[in-house]
Amino acid sequence: MLIAWAVFSYSIYWTYSVSLHALRGQTIGKKAQGVKVMDISEDRTPSRRQAILRDIGAVTAGICGTLYFSYVVVAHKYLGTEELLNHWPWRVLAFANLGWYLLELTTS
Repeated sequence: MLIAWAVFSYSIYWTYSVSLHALRGQTIGKKAQGVKVMDISEDRTPSRRQAILRDIGAVTAGICGTLYFSYVVVAHKYLGTEELLNHWPWRVLAFANLGWYLLELTTS
């Protein structure tokens, strides 16, 4: 059950972001701010491929986070969230996600 929840929770953000960028060119937050993402021609919204490449950092961090969490659970090393936060791979993924988020904020 933990692994199923991890797959859902780690993929929901980038699925939301990629889908809305490809379909409408903006997430709810971008719509509220009046920002729209366009492809390089500036005539249309990005394709699904372009939207995935745009969020590749979040996609990669989400996949790596899911794989690492699954390993911890399967190897019976999961002792709770507090203990997991002290593992260095988890911290690397957290900082990678934070960096990608800050990049998103500063370039939109």
